[in-house]
Amino acid sequence: MTNELTFGSRPVTIAIDYLTYNSSGFAFTPCGTVWSFMRKLLMSELLGGQALKKHCHIRRDEIQRLVQLLLKKSITGERVNVSEELMKLYNNIITQMMPGIKYVASKERGQEVRSLIREVTEILGQLNVSDYFGFLLDLDLQGFLKKSTDIRGRYDLKESSRNMKK
Repeated sequence: MTNELTFGSRPVTIAIDYLTYNSSGFAFTPCGTVWSFMRKLLMSELLGGQALKKHCHIRRDEIQRLVQLLLKKSITGERVNVSEELMKLYNNIITQMMPGIKYVASKERGQEVRSLIREVTEILGQLNVSDYFGFLLDLDLQGFLKKSTDIRGRYDLKESSRNMKK
């Protein structure tokens, strides 16, 4: 646990704090008892040997879908965006393993999700001056809080509408 304590906690930025509801997810939870519990849960339910065997059919089906798509497009001579198709593959596998549903049901929805992931990744990776100089927080000089609010609002809207349909 010594190395985990040393390297496991990430600095909490304004964007991380806002987008992850005060670092409540696995990736940004500070090292400690909650993080250890989440890691054990993740390993036993998603990444452990039994879980991987149990979900083998999901990986097989999704890889088969990708190979069929590549074959079809190669026959017709269409171009393939391999990065996009791999992202669909990973998203479909991961989300089916978690709640048991297919994530990218339509091309539009898939593009929307990829765009959202790209935006979140960008904002989490950028340097925000307000993270280092707290007195600038209320000024939102670079618009991080505004961007974070917009992203979280769109995600929450999608989540709540998807949950209402179930």
